[in-house]
Amino acid sequence: MALVKPVSNENWKISSGYGWRWHPILQKRLFHKGIDINVPCGTNVYAVDDGIIKDVGYSPTKGVYIDIDHGNNLISSYYHLESYPNNII
Repeated sequence: MALVKPVSNENWKISSGYGWRWHPILQKRLFHKGIDINVPCGTNVYAVDDGIIKDVGYSPTKGVYIDIDHGNNLISSYYHLESYPNNII
């Protein structure tokens, strides 16, 4: 598996890293199991590797999201998206 950066836009930054952090909404210390990448609205987002779409939808906490199963117990999740193509579901 050759993981790649999920955005091609050079105007990106890590807004929250993996590990313990102060949760900005719940106002308590929680373990963050991912890396949040902040990009401008409208930036295309790409899967980090081939996989099968596990879930697509909207939730109050994730916003518009896509979860992709890459096998071997590896799942990548993309939250707070603006939209996704109609042909992926």
